[in-house]
Amino acid sequence: MLLNACANPARDLPPDLSTLAPSQRLLPEDRQSAEFQLSCDTLVKELDAISTKTAAVQGSLQQARNDNQSKSVAGLLILTPIWLTMDNAEETKKTLAELETRKERIQRIVQAKGCER
Repeated sequence: MLLNACANPARDLPPDLSTLAPSQRLLPEDRQSAEFQLSCDTLVKELDAISTKTAAVQGSLQQARNDNQSKSVAGLLILTPIWLTMDNAEETKKTLAELETRKERIQRIVQAKGCER
């Protein structure tokens, strides 16, 4: 249970498209996404907003990890039932993965469209 609190499964890596020209780096689902229809200005603003949200979610996850570490020590030294209050933050991890996936898609679209930041 102690190791479960700290363990995070790795996200699937996106395909390596670095050898292609930026305009050819789009995945098939990128062209069908709602973001593909947005203007460069809107895409850049959306990318900044996602970066801010991602940082907030990462902060929340770090806080949960810190709390879990404290509970682990307290559970080990004082009360074992305190381990039951540990937060695995599954929903937060899922939100972070979705934000990062969306951010990567928008970054590919920004590059393909040649938007300037």
